[in-house]
Amino acid sequence: MEPRLGDIVLNRYVLVSLLRNEAGLQVWQANDRILTQDCQLFIVRDSRFLPQVNTIASTLALSHSRKFTQVLQLRHHDSVAIIVTALDRGITINDYLALKKAPLSYEAIRTIVAETAQALSRLLASNITHHAVSSDTVRISSSGIELADTPVSPLLEDVTQKDDDQIPRQNVEHIATKQLAS
Repeated sequence: MEPRLGDIVLNRYVLVSLLRNEAGLQVWQANDRILTQDCQLFIVRDSRFLPQVNTIASTLALSHSRKFTQVLQLRHHDSVAIIVTALDRGITINDYLALKKAPLSYEAIRTIVAETAQALSRLLASNITHHAVSSDTVRISSSGIELADTPVSPLLEDVTQKDDDQIPRQNVEHIATKQLAS
């Protein structure tokens, strides 16, 4: 069954707006009918990534770190994972730069890079890698940076240049080095 606008998922979340629709992944803005607040709902259908997605989402749910979008709930139904997160805080670096209000100062750039590296270090300490760090997933808020889409980052990685059997088994150090170099 394909979720549609207005559907209720898990007897709680009303689907409000489709944010992303790719092979194996749908992202919706949803409204929690019980807590009467907006949230994001990720539907992961690509079973190759379920172990990684489960590990990342459960680790973030337990960490309560403000450097990552808060994971509120993780559920499985057959071979589908449903992850509910808070809405992303702040604005993406791309959106900020598009405003053209003022260029980022060197100090702001250093702070963004340092806070991003610090957040990635926390993930690496838990043997987790954010596979899609970019100016679209790093968000600037009044409380610092926040990395968005972390639980589903393995699905956002560019897999066009890889064989299917390489996707879930890359070396953590290799991926971290690649992230910090780009």
